[in-house]
Amino acid sequence: MRNASAPLRRRRLTIASLAALPLAAGLAAWKLWPDEGLLNDCRPLPVPEHLAKHELVRSAWAGLNAQKVWDVHVHLLAEGDDSGGAGGRIWVNPAMRSMLHPFEFAHAKFYANAACANTPIAATGDAYVARLNALQSARPAGAKLMLLAMDYFHDAAGQPVPAKTVFHVPDAYAAAIAAHNPARLEWIASIHPYRPDCVEALGWAQRHGARAVKWLPSVMGIDPASLACDRFYDALAKVDFPLISHGGYEHPLLDSGTAQAPKRPRAFVDLLWFDATAAERIRSQPTWVDKLKGTAKGSPWLTE
Repeated sequence: MRNASAPLRRRRLTIASLAALPLAAGLAAWKLWPDEGLLNDCRPLPVPEHLAKHELVRSAWAGLNAQKVWDVHVHLLAEGDDSGGAGGRIWVNPAMRSMLHPFEFAHAKFYANAACANTPIAATGDAYVARLNALQSARPAGAKLMLLAMDYFHDAAGQPVPAKTVFHVPDAYAAAIAAHNPARLEWIASIHPYRPDCVEALGWAQRHGARAVKWLPSVMGIDPASLACDRFYDALAKVDFPLISHGGYEHPLLDSGTAQAPKRPRAFVDLLWFDATAAERIRSQPTWVDKLKGTAKGSPWLTE
């Protein structure tokens, strides 16, 4: 009887453990759930006076020179909008609206909620920008938002590939929006370095007030260590222009095939920060690296 009851006890213990799993998962979720909820409740603007002048807000700004507070990561996204001919149309991949692509669809839902849009990525550009301006107006005078353009995914030949592009925000659009409110807005260009006209595009961006160039390599299809980028690096260094980039592992929304593997050397970041992992290439191209160092001059996000 003893031997026969042992398996029975083990089965009962296993069943009890399995029954406890949902409860444990529920408790864990309750512990991790944010107090303010998961979604943006999209409160009306302008920001109420009691919040705008709350002690926490005032203490956060205490001692800061607002003219030096620039938010360098502000996306523009409003499907199909051309803002009255402001500089081309924003394009969003149809997969972002399709439940056949649940990962992308969920992201679109969160983006729409964050922007307080009624439908996934469907607010007009005017409404989207109006809300940004209203939020920014609650900050001290001088503080600015830096609006991000976003170039297409490009193949190795430098041709755009819409099917692998999450969304496209033209440089001209970002420039035009920023020009409407120069006291509060700046803009950052997005230029794929494989483009045949990348150097010319950089010149255009400079002439139209861009403050930097932004890359998202895993989404745009860029290998920052590729020699195909050198022409663009040289152009940046020549005019002492900052380059901002994501680095390391990042899973792209669409299957671009360019997710940066954790074990792959982060060549771009290493080159900019001059880590030992990039020493061989630095030694082999001293002239190129000296030029690249020039992009760090006066730029807080690039350093030796």
